[in-house]
Amino acid sequence: MLPLVVAMSACASPQGEPTPVVPSVAAMWKEQIDAVLSGQPSDFEKQALADYAVSDSEFAEARDLYAQCMTELGWVVEFHGTQGSMTIYSASGVSHDGRTSDDDDHRCAAHTLDTVESLYIGMRENPEGTTGVELIRACFNAHNVADGAGLSDDEFERMIVDPQYHPSTPEGKVCFFDPTGESGVTVEQAEEWDANKQVIAVTPDPTSR
Repeated sequence: MLPLVVAMSACASPQGEPTPVVPSVAAMWKEQIDAVLSGQPSDFEKQALADYAVSDSEFAEARDLYAQCMTELGWVVEFHGTQGSMTIYSASGVSHDGRTSDDDDHRCAAHTLDTVESLYIGMRENPEGTTGVELIRACFNAHNVADGAGLSDDEFERMIVDPQYHPSTPEGKVCFFDPTGESGVTVEQAEEWDANKQVIAVTPDPTSR
């Protein structure tokens, strides 16, 4: 019986409670969650990220908290799907005292959409924690886009972030803005964004957040 007792005690905290088991998570996501938790997280962020995962209900709560904050500041929020796209407009008859929707969005999103929602979407679209540059390169390869062929990873990244860079094919432009294909960016949208050089987060609507 002794080995069994020893094994059990190794899994218990000094108070006799089981030690929480942190699920396996890609290094990139662990680093991002660690950064949130080691900063000044809200109680909601602490609760949602304690297990290094974001559940559907925690994602919904992040949106509810954000929308409630925006409502209190006189804005109406409409979410579109689950990819981070939304529309914000002023509630009827409300004065914002010179504040813009962007001003209040930054305030309300700080501990909700910028962290919990962002992690929810990112960890589902990219569970392996592949970097954005790596995703673009993989998309280029999958669609026979020759841009950057033969370059090292560092050289490829420098090419991608250069403001003067424009992908050479329509498929390359889509890869640049939506490398996973999860957001449904069309060729027409990608070409318009590329022409305007709007380097934005992967979202199907450039006018949305």
